[in-house]
Amino acid sequence: MSPSCGQVNKNQKNANSNSSKVEVAITDLQKDNSDSDKYILVFTGKNDSSKQIKMQIGKTEAEYIAIELEKMKPTAPLPLDVLEDAIKKFGYRVTEVFIYKLEMDIYVLELICKDAASEVILIARTSDAATIGLKFNAPIYMNGDFWSK
Repeated sequence: MSPSCGQVNKNQKNANSNSSKVEVAITDLQKDNSDSDKYILVFTGKNDSSKQIKMQIGKTEAEYIAIELEKMKPTAPLPLDVLEDAIKKFGYRVTEVFIYKLEMDIYVLELICKDAASEVILIARTSDAATIGLKFNAPIYMNGDFWSK
């Protein structure tokens, strides 16, 4: 049985640890012209800026990412601030975000969290993983198998 969104897998290797990885960056956040409640998160290759992958996210999720991209400080904690705080208080840091598979037209991401002795992998939505990755200044990688398609 595969983990559900947010389920913790202690000491597990990446789902596709043998796959090639391409480092990407969030380069744009655009309004989706076809749906007023949706935004498009744009990932561009760090070493090949001609390649982009776009992922649709919700309006609220786009606001959380925009806050991180713009380094804004909200007046009250946001939902993912609680997760960031918990990760830190348990002694972990997010070392990378890995976009590792596309399942039923939905990208599945891992937050790779490490402490001094172990690794914990959290499965997350695109928007949540991107936001947490930005909070920890973690690199974002994409599975090279679907990056090259």
